[in-house]
Amino acid sequence: MAGNTHSGLPANLYDRIRDGLESRAKTGINGSQEAKKYLLYEDLTQFWEPPRIREVLIKVGLSGQVLESTIKTKYLRVFSTLAFANKVQYLSYFTRYSLSDEHWPNRHSDQAWSDAMCDGFLKEFTHNKWMFFPFEFDRDDLVHQELPDQRILPIEEKEENSPRDEYPNSPLLTKVTINKSCNKLGSNSAINTFMIKSYKLDDPSQQAAYDHEAEAYTLLESMGHSDHVVRFYGGFRQSRAGHLVLEFVKGETLKQYLARNQQPQTISDIYHFWQSYLGIITGLFKIHQMNGDPQRPTKAVIHQDLKFDNILVTEIPDSVSRYSFVAKLIDFEHSSIVDLVGGGDEPASPDRQGHPSFSPPEASHHMAALNEGPHVVTRFSDIWSLGCITSLLVAWVAEGPENMETAGQLRSEELNGNHSFSSYHTRCFHDGNNLIESVRDSHRLFRQQLNGYDMITPAILTIVEEQMLRPNPNDRSGAKQLHSAIERAIDKHKKYASEGDSATERHYHPIQATERTLGGPPDQYLTIDQVLEYRRAKKSKGNEAINPIVDNRVQTLVKNLKSRDHLFFIDNSPSMEAHEGEVVRVFTALSYIAKKIDSNAIELAFASSPDLVFAKKNTSDLIDILRKATYDQNPEMMENKLQMFIDRAVIPKLPVPRSLNLFLRSKPISVIILTNGCWGTGLEKGTGVERTIRNLVSIMEKKGVDRTKVMIQFLQFGTDEDGSKYLKYLDDIGQDDGFDIVDSSVVKDDVSAIFVGSIGPYTDARNSSQSARSS
Repeated sequence: MAGNTHSGLPANLYDRIRDGLESRAKTGINGSQEAKKYLLYEDLTQFWEPPRIREVLIKVGLSGQVLESTIKTKYLRVFSTLAFANKVQYLSYFTRYSLSDEHWPNRHSDQAWSDAMCDGFLKEFTHNKWMFFPFEFDRDDLVHQELPDQRILPIEEKEENSPRDEYPNSPLLTKVTINKSCNKLGSNSAINTFMIKSYKLDDPSQQAAYDHEAEAYTLLESMGHSDHVVRFYGGFRQSRAGHLVLEFVKGETLKQYLARNQQPQTISDIYHFWQSYLGIITGLFKIHQMNGDPQRPTKAVIHQDLKFDNILVTEIPDSVSRYSFVAKLIDFEHSSIVDLVGGGDEPASPDRQGHPSFSPPEASHHMAALNEGPHVVTRFSDIWSLGCITSLLVAWVAEGPENMETAGQLRSEELNGNHSFSSYHTRCFHDGNNLIESVRDSHRLFRQQLNGYDMITPAILTIVEEQMLRPNPNDRSGAKQLHSAIERAIDKHKKYASEGDSATERHYHPIQATERTLGGPPDQYLTIDQVLEYRRAKKSKGNEAINPIVDNRVQTLVKNLKSRDHLFFIDNSPSMEAHEGEVVRVFTALSYIAKKIDSNAIELAFASSPDLVFAKKNTSDLIDILRKATYDQNPEMMENKLQMFIDRAVIPKLPVPRSLNLFLRSKPISVIILTNGCWGTGLEKGTGVERTIRNLVSIMEKKGVDRTKVMIQFLQFGTDEDGSKYLKYLDDIGQDDGFDIVDSSVVKDDVSAIFVGSIGPYTDARNSSQSARSS
């Protein structure tokens, strides 16, 4: 170098310095995944004691020109690089141009270095500097900067994970342990293990996925961290690859968790499983409502690829249940960002084609023609995907992993018959427009498979059907509403979960639906599920297909029972609170049919306030009243409360026999009582309720009212042994003297038989026989 008359270090000193530095070196990797040595700043500080620095400066003739303290505080890495290359004599050029440690290693030469480049010094310095400037993982630097291939990453351990998906071009996942001295990613210095997700940027599809995911994660982190979304620490590019630094979650995918575990068997485990599931919705709410002000969200991320592989779960150690876990959303490769300001329509973004099985109808690509032209989706596309996931979680809770596979095979069999669907799309939950019939069939099967003491899962399945798997995106609920609805369904059973293997479980005996129809075989049943689906299709105004078989059964029932008044009486005792979701569901179905039979207002009363009778033509109003009901009725007061209701709402409506005055002619009456029969333990007969029934029969006989003009149907929820005994007794009274007005059914019975009850002697006798066998 021109103007430099000093030579290098003596051989023995140089060897001691080089050996001393090499002995302290750690091993990392560069951009080509080659093992390379590097030195930590703290090791350099310990090695370069003042006497050693002074000795080197003297040997190269720089003593007095550069202070030892200046080297220690500003030029230690530069000085080490020069010493390792035996070029310390050129230190003055660095100090002259203030090229301290902070300017390296990425700084390139400028004109002032032209004389240095002439003798190859800069090339040699550049070759050696990487060893002394390892990359530090700092959030301020992880802003997708381009790192030279030679830059050494201080990774002590790495473990490559095979791609989770079936796609061969998935990005590479690598679990890495970073040297703690180079880890500036968080306040917790004990966490040095991370996941690095690497994309090949020369592949256009992976480049796009990297951009989508980096953009989504950056926005998510800027809006505050969520425990239910995997953390993002930043990204960098190196060797034609984009790398995202993510939280390492010590757990497994939800898919792996379900395959490894048996379904929960106790009330406590079922409760804790669904309580943990809420974390998925919490994460979804986080990405759907991002802002600085919780009341005014400004941005939202649409995930577009929710599936079992994209949810990580970590079991909670020392939990009361092994079904307690923390769920986190991951993988935002297909995501998009929408702006929520401005109001108006739900903001939409380009469809980025996530997993086909869980994609909604509006994002279907089951045939080639659907790939043409622009397509858009909204946040509600994620709700559909979550509905698919939740539907299969219900399958798992009911019968385990095999049940999930069976449900998938049923969907495939149905869609294989649709020639527009490729094999890649035959596990969809829709046919391009509507929910397919095999999904409805599966849901009916799940309800039959579930344990009778499990009141949480059926309630969640109802939410899936009514608020998630809706063909019209605008009919789906948002994440916040879903969280509230499911949390309510779960919390109602919290007290039972704390009991563990409760008396409810110990005394539960499965009872099959009674084989009753209007004279037809069991396969002609009209079920609660079918009525709810029929109601939903009718209200969709053509958006959902109406099942013609169900339509015929409903029309036949309405025709046979036309012009009967229908009154509903709800037993709202504390033990019925466990069935609250199912009560609402059953009432919704039965009141819908009753409204078609009864052109007047439908009436509803509660055992806690039998004098207060709600009469509404719009059954939705009654459903709202039922949802708000409290369960505080004293169960031992059932005889008295039912008598008050009959005195108030039934007797005044008794038909006037043989009246020629049309205005005096009352319609026949059907009273449907929703109860579990839990009116006391170990009591006799019908706990006194039989006296109320006999009083009514006596009044009818005195007035000359025909037996069929009044029908009382006790519809049982649950399988309480005492309750079943009491209801059977009530069902049997009146049969011997030929004036039977009472029937008892269970919620799984044929809806037609529930409405016919004691009106049809064959139906009632058949039911009594079945009840006897079930008891």
